[in-house]
Amino acid sequence: MATLTRAKETATVKAALKREGIPFLRVSHGTGTALVWIQVKLPEGTYRHIGDRADRIVARVTGRGSWSENCILVHD
Repeated sequence: MATLTRAKETATVKAALKREGIPFLRVSHGTGTALVWIQVKLPEGTYRHIGDRADRIVARVTGRGSWSENCILVHD
């Protein structure tokens, strides 16, 4: 997969989460030393039920692996 710009990556993740019916409050990138991290903020109390699914969707659409290998943070 071609490397995505930060803005395009954010838009791609948002569209994929919406398409899959995953509610989210925010999709953003980190700052400073966390610049490459993509962060997905879920509604309070939903991580337990949809966090792993959201992580897999982000990994798939961005071409990244799991959160620990490729800087994906999904949290509520």
